[in-house]
Parts: sequence; structure tokens; C-alpha cells
Amino acid sequence: GHREDTIVLFASDNGSLHDASNGGLRGQKSMLYEGGIREPGIIRWPAMIEAGRTSDATLNFVDILPTFCSLAGVASPKDRTLDGLDFSPLLFGNENWERDQPLFWYFYRSIAGFSQRAQGMTGKMPAGAFRKDDWLLIGYLEHPNMPSSHAMVSSDMDFIRESTWEKFELYNLRIDRAQKKNLSNVKRALVKRLSKEMAAIHANMVEEGPLWKWEGE
Repeated sequence: GHREDTIVLFASDNGSLHDASNGGLRGQKSMLYEGGIREPGIIRWPAMIEAGRTSDATLNFVDILPTFCSLAGVASPKDRTLDGLDFSPLLFGNENWERDQPLFWYFYRSIAGFSQRAQGMTGKMPAGAFRKDDWLLIGYLEHPNMPSSHAMVSSDMDFIRESTWEKFELYNLRIDRAQKKNLSNVKRALVKRLSKEMAAIHANMVEEGPLWKWEGE
């Protein structure tokens, strides 16, 4: 029947709030540490996928479009840059499938929000996270007019276009999933290389992404 031949994907778009558990991970919803962006996912397709298998592969919601296009036998869009990868080989048992493309998260909030303040957090919050292999680079933005949080207003559009990366944190998620040890001071060459890659992806995102315009601008 249709239930056996329908693929269902279930996952969350962010971690829990501050008063719930993130499994020992640092951070929470609206933060770019692992507790805010690392979530499990479940895929069910009885007619095609063996039940009960697990994988530690790093996937992202941006991978859904190219993967589902592949499963449907249609070409992915060619008129835009796709950030995701086709992970369908992983579904069919290819455990050698590896991500060869980095991941980038962008969420600016210059000061701690309500739930962060409830945990005693204050000050500037990370605005970018860049995952490549086992490394996660956390970046902070600098701008003379930092918005307190994200909003669809004209000043935020200026911030998105003009802000620059000012400092970074670096974590090895293979040995430090809880992100307790910032390695940016001892891996400076790696930080320099990864930050350049992250800045390039960010610039491409700003260039391609739509910016809100108001009458008279």
C-alpha cells in the first residue's frame, strides 16, 4: 500500500529550550553550539529501506532537496547554488558515503536572548557555525550598529550586507562533542583557513539571497 511505498523523514530544526535536555550538548534553541543545531533524524520507507539501521553521518535539511530529487529520478535545479548533497546512497546501505562539502549555519543575535539570560549568559552571541569534517568553527560578527536580535527591518538588511567576522572559536567534535575546549589559540592556521572558507560561503549566501526592500529605497 501507500504507507509501505512512502518515504517519511522526521527531524527537528533546533535543540530544546534551556529547561529541557540536549543530551549533554552545549547550547540550546537559537544558539549555534551543538545543543542548538545537532538533532537526530528518522527516515522510514519500508518498501526500500531496511529497518533498524543507524548512521553517524552528518546530514542537514539542505540535503533533502538533492536527495529527494535523486530518489524521484529527476534532476536537481541548475539555476541556483545548492548547499546540500544527495545522501541516497547512505539510505541504501552504502556506509562509505561521506560528506565532502562543509555546512554553514547563520543566525545573528548580538545579545543573549531571554532563555540564555535565564542561564546567566550575557553579551554577544555567535552568529555563524561552519562544520568541516570533525571541526566546528564558531564565528562572531562585528558591525557599528549591532541589532539585539534578528528582524525583517531595514537596519537588519544593512547589518547583513555590511557586518564582518571578528573572532572565532574552534572545536573538535570527534573528541569534544560537548564543546568544552576552545582550540582557536592552538590551531591558528586551521582557524585562518576555515574562517576564509566560512566567509566565502557567507558572502555567496548574501549575494544570492533576497533582501527585503521598502518603498522609496
